[in-house]
Amino acid sequence: MKVDDRHDSKDSIGLHLGLLIGWIALGIGLRFAYLTLKPLWTDEFSTLVFSLGNSFRTVPLNQVISVEQLLEPLQPRMQAGVSDVLHHLLTESNHPPLYFVLNHLWFQFFPMLTGASLVWAARSLSALWGVLTIPALFGFSWLAFRSLPIAHLSAALMAVSPFAVYLSQEARHYSLASLWIIGSLSCLVLYLRANFAPETPSTSSLRLVTVWIGINGLGMATHYFFLLTLAAEALVVIGFTWLRFHGHKLIDRRYWRGLGMAAIGTLMGILVWLPWLNRVQENGLTQWLYREETGLGWIDPMLQLMAALVSMLYLLPVQSHSTMVEILSAIGLVGLVLWTCPKLMRGWKILATQAHLQFMSQLVAGFVLGAIAVILSVTYLLQMDLPSSLRYNFVYFPGVIVLLATGLAWGWYQKGPRFPFPGWRTLSEHNRSTLALILIASLVGGLAVTNNLAYQKPHLPDEVAATIHETLEPSIPTLMAIAHYTHGQTGRMMGIAWELQHRWQVQSSVSYLLAADQPDQHSALQRIRQVVMEQSRPFDLWLVNVPRPDDLDRSDFFREEKCVVRSRLHGTDGYKYQRYRCR
Repeated sequence: MKVDDRHDSKDSIGLHLGLLIGWIALGIGLRFAYLTLKPLWTDEFSTLVFSLGNSFRTVPLNQVISVEQLLEPLQPRMQAGVSDVLHHLLTESNHPPLYFVLNHLWFQFFPMLTGASLVWAARSLSALWGVLTIPALFGFSWLAFRSLPIAHLSAALMAVSPFAVYLSQEARHYSLASLWIIGSLSCLVLYLRANFAPETPSTSSLRLVTVWIGINGLGMATHYFFLLTLAAEALVVIGFTWLRFHGHKLIDRRYWRGLGMAAIGTLMGILVWLPWLNRVQENGLTQWLYREETGLGWIDPMLQLMAALVSMLYLLPVQSHSTMVEILSAIGLVGLVLWTCPKLMRGWKILATQAHLQFMSQLVAGFVLGAIAVILSVTYLLQMDLPSSLRYNFVYFPGVIVLLATGLAWGWYQKGPRFPFPGWRTLSEHNRSTLALILIASLVGGLAVTNNLAYQKPHLPDEVAATIHETLEPSIPTLMAIAHYTHGQTGRMMGIAWELQHRWQVQSSVSYLLAADQPDQHSALQRIRQVVMEQSRPFDLWLVNVPRPDDLDRSDFFREEKCVVRSRLHGTDGYKYQRYRCR
């Protein structure tokens, strides 16, 4: 049975438009709620500093500095412009500039950029891009499948997806990159359907190819990992072209001409960034991605990919302060996955009987599988552990949402009582209940992310600041020292200082030291010892992420400097820290 969801009545159009507005409103609520609840972490400090047109290099190294000196790059400068953003970003960081330039322009709408207002301003633009992915994915699904049920389910799932909410509440470029991915996929769909889909005349629109090249260029100007999306699209093109040859079907030369133009134009958009791509490995900012497999470590990327895929639909409070809640949440997630998978498999099986949907579903599935294959190839062949950062799965995330929507739309393609919405086909009461439960469960995951019960920040400076605040004594100054390699460590220390200043209102009693270090040389340790000897006594010393020789007992760490251990070695995401009292 072929289903046509197109209706021209004004009532039907108004109903579907109202429903889409409802999904957008739901997405706005989830993405903009509690934007300032979570602590700023290293990458977000990079966004703030570079978007303001400032530099990390103004923070002094190897000397004791105040909180004002440490946080000085977060101060807006009236004279800073786009040229400053470009200069500091391209000389100090490893990201392309489009998102940071847009952020800089966005900041002009905020007269006061201090404290919580600065955090809200930075995260709100990412949240806005995240909201725009909802109607964008609705449009893509309608464009690809000509099915209103699939389009609405795509929009609904994007609105409540825990992974989507997580990306949208980061002051980073992932939600903007997701928009370009949806746009690029739309061009891919139009191009391949025009040439390969059944009963579709072969064509090669110069306008379509030009738009495709432009979107791909914007994607590369937003995040270098957009290259993984392009690689997945290339695999889809190669696969469908091979199937066409294998079926002994002719391919119009206009197809090759348009494809060649798209490939050359996209390649030029990639090569523009080659000088900066070569510097990415040299600046040390990506060294944490490289790993060496030991034992069963080879299976970790697989497990991390599975976790990312599950979180695109479901997530529960797995990072609650209650161990029991975390355990029950993990069990609940397993139960939800086991309950949902058969329904998705059934939906995809039914979808395969719909000839007008089969081609597009294969295309989207090929894109998702191709992207996963590319990520795993980079992980195992180049030893870059991309799955260890779940956020990097943004490169194929929109495709997963569309696949989920196609699998859940099966109810509309079976016989049963007529669904009350005009133009929507039969949907049984059981199917309605199933869809409602899945959307509610996904919404619970989105709320868990919004309330910081899941997808917490990769670094937790708020926990470090809370521990330090408990030990502060009015008559005893505190010095915090960290081993410094890149501005990533500056951001880690900024996170602690920001929390102490804005959450705990601690001002002048804490000072900071960024001790320049080189891997495996312990030069930071020597610099810290030198500074410690010069300080007035008594004072508390907190060592943060300071490497030490393996044969050095922490209890003897500063015996010659008369500093004794006053706390156990603490550890949280992004930090290892310990307190000493120097007399």
